[in-house]
Amino acid sequence: MHKAYESFLINPTADGYLRLRKKIVANRSLSRHWEELAQVARLMRRGAFDDVLAAGEAMFPAWMLSPRWHYYMGLAALRLHDGESAEIERFELQSCLVGLLATGDGTPESPYLATYLSDAQDVARALRLTPKDIQTIALGPEHPDDARYFDVVTCSRGRELYFDATQIVDPNGDFSRRPHDAGVAGIASRLLLQGQRQS
Repeated sequence: MHKAYESFLINPTADGYLRLRKKIVANRSLSRHWEELAQVARLMRRGAFDDVLAAGEAMFPAWMLSPRWHYYMGLAALRLHDGESAEIERFELQSCLVGLLATGDGTPESPYLATYLSDAQDVARALRLTPKDIQTIALGPEHPDDARYFDVVTCSRGRELYFDATQIVDPNGDFSRRPHDAGVAGIASRLLLQGQRQS
């Protein structure tokens, strides 16, 4: 998986993203519970940057496609005056966003394919949209095991972004509890725009 990830970072295509996503989602030993990311956020707010890096390193490779995870790791490195590591995380964050955005266009017909519950907010903010509401909806058969689940982000001016979250949500879970951190917005949008200017 590590070699595939390195190749993806250099050339962040939809195919490369989806291959890695498939491996992460299929491996039940790789925990992607939102509380892990929430704990890192709490450490960030306390200024415990060494602890952020230690906790973050333990989350690899399960979280390696998460823009939010790379944001926290990069910001912690920056606060510890490790500019080289911060730049590496910036590069990886950008590649993850580009790969994720390549999986769809955010419409019901072609939703983005989420790997983490935080993806919907991160993408919306990377696109310089302001999320106003996020809901998880089920479409298709009435039986929960057969339905498709979507995270739908309603942004300012009424725009909606759809994310296929079928493989990452618990049909019996509390959809209202999900990670949130507005801090990712600025760095994510700047990185995305830098990538667009370079292409």
